[in-house]
Amino acid sequence: MIISRSQEAGSASRPSDEPAKPSGRPASKPLSWVTDPRAQAQRGVLATPAVAIDATVKLSGKLPSVQELVTLFINHVAAAEASRAQG
Repeated sequence: MIISRSQEAGSASRPSDEPAKPSGRPASKPLSWVTDPRAQAQRGVLATPAVAIDATVKLSGKLPSVQELVTLFINHVAAAEASRAQG
């Protein structure tokens, strides 16, 4: 199973598709669970569970700890902000 922020064909959102509450930040994409093995393989995941952020596989083949997930998201946000700042 892949948990991903990207919404693509073959995925189902959990737990809901409710819009994000206003926080002064842009609304994020909902989480998706990809359970189809072919869709997982197309994304480059050969071992589950896996975590993908914005369609990029960040972790595969093990269950991440809470700290690992937090680190993945912090690093992703920092890289996106640095990329945006460079223009």
